[in-house]
Amino acid sequence: MNPVHMGILVSTPSIDLCLKNLGPLPDTIFSVSYHGLENAVSIGKKMVADGVEVLVGRRGTAFWLRENLQIPVLSFPQSSLNVLRSIQAAAARGHRIFLPSFREKRLHMEIFAELLGVEFSQNTYTDSASLRQIIAQAALDGYEVVVGGGSSM
Repeated sequence: MNPVHMGILVSTPSIDLCLKNLGPLPDTIFSVSYHGLENAVSIGKKMVADGVEVLVGRRGTAFWLRENLQIPVLSFPQSSLNVLRSIQAAAARGHRIFLPSFREKRLHMEIFAELLGVEFSQNTYTDSASLRQIIAQAALDGYEVVVGGGSSM
């Protein structure tokens, strides 16, 4: 049986630790690229041309890949617990926290703000330019910390 060739597109190298912890997977070849959102489509197309059969990305990246490529695309899950932990860590750096969300706001986030005693706001983006715009506006509005993926940094 031939190994599965899987492409992973993420905006930060955090995936390296995950792959290292997986250990050897003899039936899987991984190709990793540290790109997201708009760059993901051109990188994904190149990966497909190089034999990748399945792509994996975070929320927005996975959306763009599904819209533009004809192979299976998986999305890294992001649980409410992960978001809560990120907001808790952010609260140690500032009381006013901003959360950019791809295409739609996350539901029930005010509960996290109440539990952690922070002021919280979120806004949506669809691409890197709109992400930069909403983060800049959040900074002008006095938000001290942004909780998001690597593209938000």
